[in-house]
Amino acid sequence: MEELRARLEGRGTDAQDVIERRLVNAEEEMSRAGEYMFQVTNDDLGIAFKRLCDLIDALSGRM
Repeated sequence: MEELRARLEGRGTDAQDVIERRLVNAEEEMSRAGEYMFQVTNDDLGIAFKRLCDLIDALSGRM
């Protein structure tokens, strides 16, 4: 969560209360990650996008 906090604060586009709300939402979403078949972590946008595209291709039979 510290990485997300640093990213949000580093952007300088959201008020502190908005950042806090986003962090609470992120924790809730992450606590439910086990309910899904796949998880794509967006720690590097290019890699995350590639993984997502690969999943879509694999599930749609295009691989």
